[in-house]
Amino acid sequence: MADVRLRDVSRVHPDGTRALSHVDLFVASGRRLAIVGPSGSGKSTLLRLVAGLDPLSEGHVEIDGEFVDDLSPAERDVALVFQEGALYPFLDVEGNLAFPLRLRGVRDVDERVGAEARAMGLRGLLRRRPRTLSAGHRQRVALGRATARLPSVLCLDEPLSDVDARERERLRREIVRVQQGMALTLLHATNDRTEALALGEEIAVLRGGRLEQVAEPTALHERPASPFVAAFIGDAALLRATLEREGDAWWLALGRHRLRFSGTPPLTPLAPGLPVVVGLRPDHLVDARLASAYPVDRRLRARALAVEHLGAEQRLHVALEATPVAAGDEPVPPRGGQARAVARLPRDSRVRVGDTVELAVDLRGVHLFDLATGRSLRS
Repeated sequence: MADVRLRDVSRVHPDGTRALSHVDLFVASGRRLAIVGPSGSGKSTLLRLVAGLDPLSEGHVEIDGEFVDDLSPAERDVALVFQEGALYPFLDVEGNLAFPLRLRGVRDVDERVGAEARAMGLRGLLRRRPRTLSAGHRQRVALGRATARLPSVLCLDEPLSDVDARERERLRREIVRVQQGMALTLLHATNDRTEALALGEEIAVLRGGRLEQVAEPTALHERPASPFVAAFIGDAALLRATLEREGDAWWLALGRHRLRFSGTPPLTPLAPGLPVVVGLRPDHLVDARLASAYPVDRRLRARALAVEHLGAEQRLHVALEATPVAAGDEPVPPRGGQARAVARLPRDSRVRVGDTVELAVDLRGVHLFDLATGRSLRS
């Protein structure tokens, strides 16, 4: 295992496209870092720079305290698993597992292959060709081939995107088990926030080639540094609002709604008239009929647009009379009109599409950002 550090790393493609811009990142030895962001955010480029497959435009990459900028991929002791697995179609499973070991002159090839086959649940598939395997089994072979040579650093580039939901959950557990068992330093790229939260001991959020935030999963979910992170990680609706003060009471003016804080909100800066962005996650909105502890001045009315039945709960999509704010690089929505949000409801809720519903708002947890700078106001 080895530390991985990126120092002010940038990558500009020959056509002038900037894939990564001034990224500083550190992954401690033996830790799991999930790298998450939408398509085109620079996740794959970052892994390719660590593995040495692409040249740096600026900055430096360190592995185990040594600069590796001038080292070839073979000299870096980094294994990279691609989304499609990239198996050799003319070799069976055993041959795919053994190929990189024989290429490196490893002596105990059969022993290593047998251990990987047992670890990855492939013992009964060793004579099968890749085309006869399921997507999940192909990824198991790719992962086994990468780890059989005992690399210091393992990079996974969206390896679970082509497998079904149940196999995806099983493979997530397998990846964690293998990483912990081998004490690997793991960089796992994905555009799935659930996968990132489940796998990463820390999570790095990328947008447009820039690093938005690095934090542990709970901190990232509860204290996002920007509206983009709140929307991408927490599925938060982003709405325009204004802070107001009447005597000792502080209010949040949200469209036609006014919501009162309990006491003085811990915000910096805290100024009457300050325009803010409110991030409302589904768990910030509660069916008011089931939340008698919430006073009427912490409730808002909305119209039900869609109901998703998810077994243990329902997700209610609603329209609010408020102004939406764009997340990421989307065009800014026009001011006024209606915004959309999502609320979590009990599985036995009777709300129907078209109903007007009253939702209680947990103002203790909502995300608040400065509209002008995008910075979090939470102290």
